[in-house]
Amino acid sequence: MIPWIKSLFDKTCQETILSYELDKNRESLNYLIHLTERLEEMETDTQYRNAFLNAMANGLDFPMWVKDTNGNFLFVNTACAKIILRTTVEKALNLTDIDFRKDALAPICMKSDKRIQETLKTLRFIEHSRYKDGRDVWLDVTKSPLIVDGKLVGIVGSAKDISTLVSKEIRDHCAKPGLIEIDLNLEYYMGAKSAKRKNDLKEVLEKHMHDC
Repeated sequence: MIPWIKSLFDKTCQETILSYELDKNRESLNYLIHLTERLEEMETDTQYRNAFLNAMANGLDFPMWVKDTNGNFLFVNTACAKIILRTTVEKALNLTDIDFRKDALAPICMKSDKRIQETLKTLRFIEHSRYKDGRDVWLDVTKSPLIVDGKLVGIVGSAKDISTLVSKEIRDHCAKPGLIEIDLNLEYYMGAKSAKRKNDLKEVLEKHMHDC
């Protein structure tokens, strides 16, 4: 091949390769810019969603929480931090019940958590505990498995203090803290105005009283 023709051919090939690389890099750069913009949109959307969920959860007057499968708190609302854990929302994260409760409540909570992991179903419990100050507390607790892509990743829970609904007879008899699994559809009526209605909770507690 004539030298000057070979030189022109080599130069043309180099320019073609360079042009191809520039186009490819430009395409990659545009894709990267688009991806970055999309990630920023998703982050903003996630922040809005989190703000909404936090506002909604913290507006509730009863405790709710999310734990991982090891019992570490991933989320607690203000009521949970204040009423059950007696700490702040920020300090509760990544710690367990036993880090906060040095009384009978922690092992009872762990026992009901284990039931969720065993059954992978939403279950309802009455958790009877005694606080360090001597108070007997009865909590109506509902817990559900948090499943992502078919795998259990945590437990979602909520609680309601029903201590005032428990009769003195049951309180005196059931001195030992314990856990009662109850019907999810159970409705209870303990007030004087609802005396004519079936008192399901009382029946459950009275049955439990015989097992205490």
